[in-house]
Amino acid sequence: EDGKVAVDLMPDKLEPGSVERVPGDMLILTKCDQSEAKYTLRRFSLRKSTDFVSFGVFLISAFVLTVLVFSDQMTSSPCLERRSELEKISEGHKQEEAQILKEPTRVTVLLDVDLNDFGFSLFLTNEVVQFGTGRARYSYRRVSSEVWKPLPGLVESPCLFVTSHAKSALTWKQRFAPQCATFLTKDEFCNVTSTNDSTYPVEVRQYEYRDSKIPGRNVYLPLGPRIDFYRAVQELKIEAAQRHIELEIQPSSQRHFLFNAIFSRDTSPSREDLAEVLKSEEMGALRVRSRIQIAEKWSRDLSTGQMGPRAYAATLLNSAFTLAPTGHNPESYRIFESIEAGSIPVIALDDSYKSHPCIDALASIRETLGKDGMIFLDSWNDLPRELSRLLQNKTELDARQRRLNEWYKIFMKAQVERLEAVLLNQTQ
Repeated sequence: EDGKVAVDLMPDKLEPGSVERVPGDMLILTKCDQSEAKYTLRRFSLRKSTDFVSFGVFLISAFVLTVLVFSDQMTSSPCLERRSELEKISEGHKQEEAQILKEPTRVTVLLDVDLNDFGFSLFLTNEVVQFGTGRARYSYRRVSSEVWKPLPGLVESPCLFVTSHAKSALTWKQRFAPQCATFLTKDEFCNVTSTNDSTYPVEVRQYEYRDSKIPGRNVYLPLGPRIDFYRAVQELKIEAAQRHIELEIQPSSQRHFLFNAIFSRDTSPSREDLAEVLKSEEMGALRVRSRIQIAEKWSRDLSTGQMGPRAYAATLLNSAFTLAPTGHNPESYRIFESIEAGSIPVIALDDSYKSHPCIDALASIRETLGKDGMIFLDSWNDLPRELSRLLQNKTELDARQRRLNEWYKIFMKAQVERLEAVLLNQTQ
């Protein structure tokens, strides 16, 4: 009832060196002598947790080691070596257990209300918790950098100030929350690049920037899916549950749409180029199984040709590929939304990418991804040929989708771990 497991040890029924498993624990019993051995059982037990399964996979559950108490006659060399080995193992597991049982550190996240919720998406969707280490417990407070007065209540370190304004908001932070690290969002053109500015330090940034001329590097935190997409998917899951079905990620080869192209033309030349390619004769047969909706200008007003969040989410869930042209930045919410929907992003490393102020904006993604997963083209002109090639082998297409999903989990965990390393070091 309290989450602990009772164990009866029956040495006479166990072979030397045997392992007896029970739910939640591992017992390692070793005897040097079959007839004479005394057991001292040390038992570790974890608290009940909804994350027990993931803890178990990561740390092989909780460990229970028996320590042999040898009689005077049991002095043979193998026994002494085994005892020394067990002592080393036991010490290592003590440290692991202490780390697991340690309460997560509370991290206060200050959300600047002058920024719309899109910039907070990684926090509001709980992705930082999903991909986090478990060492941080996040709490959120909305603040305004335009209100020039101290914050009500105490804000203790570790904390993170999330803002889209460079100098004005950072000046406010230095005055009223200097103990907090800064997470700069919406810097789509990398106007703030220095990591070593002691007056306006930025420890974490939303868009990656690499330049050997700039000393040091910020911690880069990916966009993740946008909050309205996340909410739309949750609504679709609820509706599916009400019909007693589960909203599952379908294999790429079984999806209704071959690809989707949903974007506004006016945010970059790359989008103009893609719009023209989609009208070409080479794309004729491929367009039959596609969902294309291109607005002339970006707007929050859905009446101007924009697709609503629910229709957009449903489209990604039913598309084998999602075309993700460079917008204000090569990195877009669309990349992460499509991966989480099981749709493979297609990106062109064209002139818009190469000339963007955020140098090599998808560097971390490309370096860790390798050749699997996303599709990178030199130009949108290569799109018809590449899609036709990929469709020839449905088995490989589905395998690519699975590999992309596995990479995504590893990638996001690594980036959030770097964020938490910055935050938790504030307390050390």
